[in-house]
Amino acid sequence: MIKTIIIDDESINIRLLQNIAHRYYPELKIEATATNVEDGLEAIL
Repeated sequence: MIKTIIIDDESINIRLLQNIAHRYYPELKIEATATNVEDGLEAIL
């Protein structure tokens, strides 16, 4: 079973996707890649 999804697209609202996925698949982890450190911190927060 898939445990982690990594998304490399800044146009997708990662936080919204994480919230929706957590509701239906709490064990699924969604992460975002980032082109620089600032984008990475933004994706984590």
